[in-house]
Amino acid sequence: MPRAGQRVRAVDFTDAQVSVQTTSGTTTSTSYTATLTGGTTCSCVFLAPSSGRVEIANVAQMSNSGSTFVYCAFEVRTGSSVGSGTVVFAASDDEALIVAGSNPFRFGLQRVVGGLTPGASYNVRQVFKVQSPGTGTYSRKVLAVKPLP
Repeated sequence: MPRAGQRVRAVDFTDAQVSVQTTSGTTTSTSYTATLTGGTTCSCVFLAPSSGRVEIANVAQMSNSGSTFVYCAFEVRTGSSVGSGTVVFAASDDEALIVAGSNPFRFGLQRVVGGLTPGASYNVRQVFKVQSPGTGTYSRKVLAVKPLP
């Protein structure tokens, strides 16, 4: 809470790119995939800001038909064609949303990605996998990219 006389700076989301997909989809893939049966993956195309840094927020509701883990991560690639280009930030279990069990749980993580070439086009998309055995179900997905100064 600001003190008396203290200025509060508003957060500017004007240049943020946001993708929202509410349709539920599933996968049984044990390696990261952008393909969901019956659902759509969130993705965004963006221009790297002059700082070469963006903040990416990854949100999903996830569950597994069994008691094993399901994962939702993201990958960043060069270029303006989603899923194409050189990977500059690979999907990783260390950066993934992870849930075990059949009770749906929704949450998200934010990650700063740097080292991008200012003014260059990039694409980001969610990718999913499940620990065998089981079917991962993913819904209420959000992917947002915010340029950082």
